[in-house]
Amino acid sequence: MTKTDIILIVSNPGLLAKNIKSLTTTNRVQKVVIVGMEHLTDHLPDNCSYVQSAFPHSFATLREALALCETPNVAIVKSAPFRTGVQKGILDMVAIMNATHSQMVYANYTVLGESSQYVHPLIQAQPGSVRDDFDFGFVQCFSTKSIKNYLNTCTNKDLRFSALYALHLFTLRAGKALHIPQPCYAVNETASENTHFKYLEASQEMQQKEMEIVCTQHLDAIGARVSPPFKEVEFDEHFSTVASVIIPVKNREKTIKDAVKSALKQKTNFSFNVIVVDNYSTDNTTKYLQKLDKKIIHHIPRRKDLGIGGCWNEALLHPACGTFAVQLDSDDLYQDANTLQKIVDTFRAEKCAMVVGAYSLVDFKLNSLPPGLIDHREWTPDNGANNALRINGFGAPRAF
Repeated sequence: MTKTDIILIVSNPGLLAKNIKSLTTTNRVQKVVIVGMEHLTDHLPDNCSYVQSAFPHSFATLREALALCETPNVAIVKSAPFRTGVQKGILDMVAIMNATHSQMVYANYTVLGESSQYVHPLIQAQPGSVRDDFDFGFVQCFSTKSIKNYLNTCTNKDLRFSALYALHLFTLRAGKALHIPQPCYAVNETASENTHFKYLEASQEMQQKEMEIVCTQHLDAIGARVSPPFKEVEFDEHFSTVASVIIPVKNREKTIKDAVKSALKQKTNFSFNVIVVDNYSTDNTTKYLQKLDKKIIHHIPRRKDLGIGGCWNEALLHPACGTFAVQLDSDDLYQDANTLQKIVDTFRAEKCAMVVGAYSLVDFKLNSLPPGLIDHREWTPDNGANNALRINGFGAPRAF
């Protein structure tokens, strides 16, 4: 009978008692190692241990926690409002990992609200999935051997903030990470914390610099690191128009009008069009776009299972797409009528393959919201092209 150990990383102390109870109700869980910044309780079940660390995501903490594990399998679990049965889901994931000879598995999960439920889908990670906030869900199962291999070969044994991030990249390089598309556990729905721009906070500076090193070393290892001077791009000018503003949209009736208007108001010395990919909106988005058919290209995909990336691809493959594909999110506005001209001028001056613009956060009345201007401070002359790949903050406009 397959058994597993669990390393529980406590990010929400208020859930600790419930998490311990939900993870220790079967004898197939050998041990639960609790990792936290402070000692939270002295009343632990016999099969639980506690590792107190000021740096729960450090290399030293991961090594200490793993030393307490005894089985060939380890599940690394983040605090979450789990529903009953999570331990069965973990054991199912471990069984799939062993059957497929994977080193790591993660799975979709079900979110249960007061009156509804839905499956939270994840995607298959690849060696190029270098975002430091890549969504692996709340549970990731590893072979103990693979984690030990990482600990033995890691050259950054002083990592304080990003040992788990480095472990993920190490596993992706081996090509042994498996995404299970079926939901394997369930959590209660809670209000989600917006951490999208947390990396900009001054308190994050040391973490960000450390993760930049980890990311860059990974890109080196897979042969994907780039460095200046960059190769100049030759543009293919045979397209029917110079630029296309691409707006993927679904259910944005409150913002899509302003987004489209800001695109149509652009003043340029070249031809451009606006391609809006309408992903089966169920509000009044579609009705508004149908009124503008003569001014825009209103495209509805044949498939109904596309996310924003799939809609972007639909526009790129559209016969009306121009030499330059310029994304505008459906809840964004261009700064002024000259933005598109600036983007294309930058392409031609720099002869580059991608242009990313700074942007500001505002409310519906265009009042500034914190953190205000996003000026891509992660973009540095020597390593910005690599470091920016791990940041969830490119925003719009971005153009290719």
